[in-house]
Amino acid sequence: MVAALVAGGCREAVAPPPTLSLTTTTSVVTTTAAPTTVAPTPLPTSPATTEDPRVAEVVAAVEGYRQVLVAALVSGGVTLDELETVAGQELARTISRNVERSQAEGRTVEGSFDGSVVDVELSNNVAIVTDCSLDALAAYSSDGGVVVPPDDRAYLRIYMLSATDRGWIVDDVHFLGGEPQECDL
Repeated sequence: MVAALVAGGCREAVAPPPTLSLTTTTSVVTTTAAPTTVAPTPLPTSPATTEDPRVAEVVAAVEGYRQVLVAALVSGGVTLDELETVAGQELARTISRNVERSQAEGRTVEGSFDGSVVDVELSNNVAIVTDCSLDALAAYSSDGGVVVPPDDRAYLRIYMLSATDRGWIVDDVHFLGGEPQECDL
């Protein structure tokens, strides 16, 4: 359903973020005191990593976008200004026009759109989010016929976000590789 209402493509390539490599070192200390037995300190099984705080902001932006999108599609009561709090201007206007057209045709939308972020790539003020989501929204005509059926499988979607003075906003959403690829939600 969302794919049917919101279409777009990736406009520019973004270099992958740098990889952080951590190493662990051990030290040997020699003393002249009486010998004692000291248990060795176990080394961690994996290096500790510090997650970029922007990752949580980006994930929250994708979740916020989904909530506003569903509200716009289901109730139609979301304004363009509200859409622009979570989506770039072009995407927000596309969603708004499609919602207005659907309402004028007497269509209704029911269901949910659930997802889980799989990966976040950050580069300066751009984020690429890979998400596994189930679009269980369905559109119905004025006579109750199904116009757009809900998805029965979860698919990978790519969210392109940019950092603005208002925070992170979604500029584009599309299927990974342009075609639906199933995933486990």
